Amino acid sequence: MAYAYSDWASKATAAEQLAALKLHHAEVTLQTGPNVSAEGQSVDRASLLQRLTDLEAEIERRESSNGSIAGGGIMKIRRSRD
Repeated sequence: MAYAYSDWASKATAAEQLAALKLHHAEVTLQTGPNVSAEGQSVDRASLLQRLTDLEAEIERRESSNGSIAGGGIMKIRRSRD
């Protein structure tokens, strides 16, 4: 399946990336469900569940980073040379 928000990392700003990442997480979540096996066919969603785990870790990492602070980013402090 093609995902609409799988290109989240290509967004211009950290806020846009995080927003698209959350949307991608939601669309992957919609594809998950129980593993099914019937009439010689099976569906194993283990790879989707691992993908969700990876996306959740990335969301958590980005939410706790400086880049997700509104109007902010990296703050630099310079020491005076006394």
